[in-house]
Formats: sequence, structure tokens, C-alpha cells
Amino acid sequence: MSSAAERMAIMRERRAKGEVVVTLLLGRNVTSPLVERGFLDSDEALDANAVTVAICRHLRDTLVNGVLA
Repeated sequence: MSSAAERMAIMRERRAKGEVVVTLLLGRNVTSPLVERGFLDSDEALDANAVTVAICRHLRDTLVNGVLA
């Protein structure tokens, strides 16, 4: 299977699960509050993977668990 075909298969699988992929451009106005609220360590504010995890934790806590920060 080609790389393009693999990506398409993964996309279809995600869609079937109801998942979406979102690309965001974030600045300090977003990462600073994540640090202040304990979702992100300040030394990881420029680490895309760490920011992704922090945003997911924040969304889970506020939307799924109903905890407002």
C-alpha cells in the first residue's frame, strides 16, 4: 500500500470513529494560561507534543468531566 493510500485509510478509520484531526496555530495567549492552570510545564510551552497533550487534558477536564478551570 502506498503512503497516500495508508494516510487515506487512517483518515477513513478516524472518521468512522467520529474523530477529527485539527491543526492549530497557537501563541502565548493560549499556552500561558495552560501553564498557569497546571496543564503544561513552562519549559514545554514550545513543545508541540506537550502542548497537544495539555490541550487534550484541558478539553477532557472541562468538557467531559465538567470541571471549569
